[in-house]
Amino acid sequence: MKFSYIEIKNFKSYGDYTTRIDLDEKETRLLLGDNGAGKSTFVDAIIWSLYGKSLSPIEEVINRTTKRDCKVEVGFQIGSDSYSCTRFRNHSLNGNKTLVFKNGKDISLRTANDTQKLVEDIIQIQYNAMVSSILYSSESYISFLRARPSDRLKILESILSLKEIQQYHEIVRKMRKPIIESIVEHRHQIDGYAVEVNTINHNIEQYKDKTKNTLLRFKIERDNLEKERSEIEADLENAEGLNVDEELDKNAKHEEAVRFNDNIEKAIEEEESKIKDINELVDELDSVKTELDELEHIDIQEESHKIDKYHFTSINNSSIKTEILKLEAKLNDVDSIKKKARQIELDTSSLEIKNVELDLDKNTCPTCKQPVSSSIVNGLIKENKTKIASMKKEAKELQKEIEEKEKNNKNTLEEIEETRKKVKPEVKPEYDRDFLNEIADKKFALNKKKDEISITIINTEERNKEIKERIRILEEKYEIPLMASSYETEFLKNLKENTESRKSRMVEIGNEIITVNEKAKSAYDKTYIEELKKKIDGTKEREKNTIKEMKEFMNEDSYYDVLQQLFSNQSVGIKKYIIDRMMGVFNERINFYIPFFFDKEISIQFDKDLNEEIKIGKTKVSFNTFSSGEKTRLELAIAFSLFMLVKTFFSTTINLLVFDEILDMNLDSNGVLSVLSIIDNLSRDNSIIVISHRNEYKEYFANQILIRKDDEGFSKLVR
Repeated sequence: MKFSYIEIKNFKSYGDYTTRIDLDEKETRLLLGDNGAGKSTFVDAIIWSLYGKSLSPIEEVINRTTKRDCKVEVGFQIGSDSYSCTRFRNHSLNGNKTLVFKNGKDISLRTANDTQKLVEDIIQIQYNAMVSSILYSSESYISFLRARPSDRLKILESILSLKEIQQYHEIVRKMRKPIIESIVEHRHQIDGYAVEVNTINHNIEQYKDKTKNTLLRFKIERDNLEKERSEIEADLENAEGLNVDEELDKNAKHEEAVRFNDNIEKAIEEEESKIKDINELVDELDSVKTELDELEHIDIQEESHKIDKYHFTSINNSSIKTEILKLEAKLNDVDSIKKKARQIELDTSSLEIKNVELDLDKNTCPTCKQPVSSSIVNGLIKENKTKIASMKKEAKELQKEIEEKEKNNKNTLEEIEETRKKVKPEVKPEYDRDFLNEIADKKFALNKKKDEISITIINTEERNKEIKERIRILEEKYEIPLMASSYETEFLKNLKENTESRKSRMVEIGNEIITVNEKAKSAYDKTYIEELKKKIDGTKEREKNTIKEMKEFMNEDSYYDVLQQLFSNQSVGIKKYIIDRMMGVFNERINFYIPFFFDKEISIQFDKDLNEEIKIGKTKVSFNTFSSGEKTRLELAIAFSLFMLVKTFFSTTINLLVFDEILDMNLDSNGVLSVLSIIDNLSRDNSIIVISHRNEYKEYFANQILIRKDDEGFSKLVR
């Protein structure tokens, strides 16, 4: 893309007349004017015409006085085709249209959005690329080094025109979405089938467990009845010839002796509960001793001495460093005096040459070249000689001053070097004072705890000895219980009270056993279980078919996954591959331009993730350590590199580079001269426009365009 011209009418501060600037001239031009004169309007006009974007609200692009017929037209060439893009606002004929012409033929589309897309498809330069590499405006400029790596990546993507890759990524993502949804839906169905099978199996197991529990309950019930019947039969057999009262008396005496012994056992258990285990105390004491042993390797007094020595050395070194700073402050600035002396020598030489020229032709005025009296020229020669003598005297005084200051500097530097030798090495102690105090407190606390535990162990052993003696006395009071009856007391009472009721119970038990056996036969339904198993087989078949379908979707999704990764920002993606290949050229161009701005050896390297590494010599430094002016110089080196990237990777026909008050930002005269040197070289193949309000730039530009406002407030070009 090669820019041809820009024409504006009723745009911002420009009135109802066409103002044109040709953009295809291979030279450097200065657009100069006061603040608010309308210089930056041309940059804004190009951006508004091509992208429909402005630094001002859209309604404010129309001239505030005429309030109508706003028009901006940008002409450019692509290959052998000529294009123009004209954007209107509140125009009497074209309203708010945007018109695009190719070789004089209107190719605009029906809607404004479609036409805008057509413009961007033709120029193939995104907005971010334009304002980051071609049209540098102080208001819209995006600082590359102050931006985050992700924002730097967006700038390079726009310069390399990688937006189509992102569009492909979105297309693949949308195409993949229904497949992923189908996979998720099939997974849900498979999970549902699994839940259904598990639920049926669970129901079968529950039914079996329930049946098993029912049969077990019937068995227990029957076994209990059988046991009860056997017991009653045995009781009835034993009851014949049994002396119930004698057996009850045996049980009573036996129970009385058991109660007495139970009371003794309770008393013993109560005493035993009072015995304390000293093993835990012994373990705790050993732990405290171990911890004390571990702390003994730290010599607190020796470590405190090391801390005092370190602090004394640090204070002494700090005092010496302060003295060095004071000596360095005494160093004189000799370079400025030498520069002044060189300038006086140049001025002296110039006057001497001028006197020679005057002496050769004393009858001609050196200014207007008209005949004059030789006395006038002799007067000028005499006056110049007086100046020359004065200047030589001043140069001699300056040379003397330089020698004196250089001598003083030499003495001061020697004194600084001697003072530096007094600096002693600082050996940082292993522990700080707070830590040593903490260790001392801890040792004191542990010793105190060790004594307390030792006393507690002694006291506990004495109490345990007393308790064991009381237990021995209680154990001697045990009684040997009399033999109890072979029958339980309750049985004997029941046997005594009602033998006939047991006989009738025998009949009831027989009937109950018959009933339990009948219930057990009908507890398990085999047909119900078979139907549930058939249902499981059907569900598993549906699950098998669903898994087969899901695998087909997953195979298809794997292809989309590969495509999505290729079009993504990941390290395996196409964008990262292109940017990685481009980074070598980008870094090379940056480090080509940096020496134009700095005398010292500075380099910048960006990795493929756009993280920077800045070095001065071989030392890594941060961007924030540079001054404002140095930061601007680094940014300008990157700006020129971005411009060259556009020409290298996008189109060698890009012919326009605009600096809108960028040179007014924190640059000293040397920085400006460095920029102008680069611009002068680029202007051989490009149209360079520098916009500024600083009049001191005028001497550097042969082609100047002055912009002023007339009495009515309209901006005008004064060529």
